[in-house]
Amino acid sequence: MCAYSIKTADVYDFSQLPNPLQVGEQPLSIGIDGYGTHIHPQVGTLRYRNISFSHLHVTDMHWNTVRDIQLINEIPSDSINLIFQLKGTNKIAYSELGHNLDVEKGLAYMIYNPEGTNICDVEQDSELNVLSISLDKDFFADAIGTNSQWAERVHKNLEQGKTFSGSDHSIRFDARMQQLIAGIQAYDANTPLSNMIFQAHVMELVGLHLGQLESPLPAEEMNRADIEKLYNLKAYLDIHFLSELSLSSLSSMFLLNEFKVKKGFKIMFGISVFAYLRKLRMEHATFLLQEGKLNIDEIAYRLGYEHPQHFSSAFKKFSGLNPSSFK
Repeated sequence: MCAYSIKTADVYDFSQLPNPLQVGEQPLSIGIDGYGTHIHPQVGTLRYRNISFSHLHVTDMHWNTVRDIQLINEIPSDSINLIFQLKGTNKIAYSELGHNLDVEKGLAYMIYNPEGTNICDVEQDSELNVLSISLDKDFFADAIGTNSQWAERVHKNLEQGKTFSGSDHSIRFDARMQQLIAGIQAYDANTPLSNMIFQAHVMELVGLHLGQLESPLPAEEMNRADIEKLYNLKAYLDIHFLSELSLSSLSSMFLLNEFKVKKGFKIMFGISVFAYLRKLRMEHATFLLQEGKLNIDEIAYRLGYEHPQHFSSAFKKFSGLNPSSFK
């Protein structure tokens, strides 16, 4: 059966419903749980929640399709858009890009598409959940600065009004990013403090994704399968950094040879596997020292040190401080 093709403007009226690709004042979601619902006989059921500030707009959208759909969006957007696919699969083509940005659960991408059309293909009986973050173009440009080649390219494209994506493929988000997304979705207050925390979570999520984009890989050295394995490895380290880990065990666990674990991780993240582990452990030690519930010997043991003085030496090398200074 051929996909049913329809324009976004024929599905819903953006004067009445929020546009996830725009920044600024938006129509409010309607519903006790903060979510609005829009039902279209061909497109299916859309549930959405939008949260707007002057410089950013966040939409949490759930879409249940009733048939194969080709959704054509011809509404221009002068915002920076980040798309995090939390459930389901999208096949997305941008007319002004030389590549598609297909996404499945766990993948994300960044796009600036001021004029070009994008076409989204979704299969029948799909259940999608997408978190969309839109940022004011000037705010974004000021925030990223010009201290890297990647940022300079972004500024040039923005000045020329040229469609571009952060990468030529979607990128898997890690465990910390998943935690931030969960916090963003759980936002349910409208106080000054909660608004600040919400925006801080959004910007940290954006920053982590941009950090992924600033670590390009030579195509001849790394294929997409290896890239995803290394992102999964990093997400594993974020959770299991206190475990006893070796190069051979990580290599076996993620089906990568030891050379790719060593060199690939350094190329992608700018730090070696074990330097990253030390960083996570010392950051955790800092938290434990600030918390004050454990003494230095106990913290050293928890981090895997047999001798507390070795931990103290490593901690001072990392932070410039003696652990005893936290007393």
